[in-house]
Amino acid sequence: MVELDVFLLLGDDLAAKNIKIRQFRQKFLGQIKEVVDFNIDEVDGENLTLKELQETLKRLPLNSKKRLLIIRNTDCLDESASQFLSEFIFNISKFPFKILLSTKEDKKNSANRLINNLNQAKNVRVIYCRQKREARVFDLARLVMEEGNAVASLQVLNRLLDEGKPAQQILGGLFWYWNNASPIKNQSGLKKDLGLFIEADAKIKTGKVAPELALELLVVKLCR
Repeated sequence: MVELDVFLLLGDDLAAKNIKIRQFRQKFLGQIKEVVDFNIDEVDGENLTLKELQETLKRLPLNSKKRLLIIRNTDCLDESASQFLSEFIFNISKFPFKILLSTKEDKKNSANRLINNLNQAKNVRVIYCRQKREARVFDLARLVMEEGNAVASLQVLNRLLDEGKPAQQILGGLFWYWNNASPIKNQSGLKKDLGLFIEADAKIKTGKVAPELALELLVVKLCR
């Protein structure tokens, strides 16, 4: 099994990246503050020169097998520093280093050119730190009306409810999509689905069942 020496935090979720960085510090260098402080270099690619990078990668660990180099904003590295880092990573097994890179996800920037250079390296792992966009009623409607995927539909429905979307708004969005954009069905299917919408609307308005449950029942029945 190949030992992983390089980890790339890729995406725009800064909070997730900070959590990962703390976890890596603890995992690789332990809890002893003096050891951690000495054996960790954390730099910003926006201000990092090739000479500074080279000097950093010459340092040796103290009371540890490895040093940890963290480079934030790797996408801001200039071309010479990026090329040097790429070559170093290909030969990193010869050096006492673990490297943690943090970068935005942009196909045009230098970080992604670096990623392309490292695609063949077996000791590199990419960890995606992407911000999750808010769920949309459109996503739910498409899963229900076009794919009939009950499991995925309920997951999206729960996200919508967790994000505070009103049940009546979700129901209205589903009905609009069913009425305007869903694939054409036969008359008996249309009549049956319309009945399901009317039933769910009545349950929500009268409070006979919880709005969340009414929507869940609707989604499951529409997916059948």
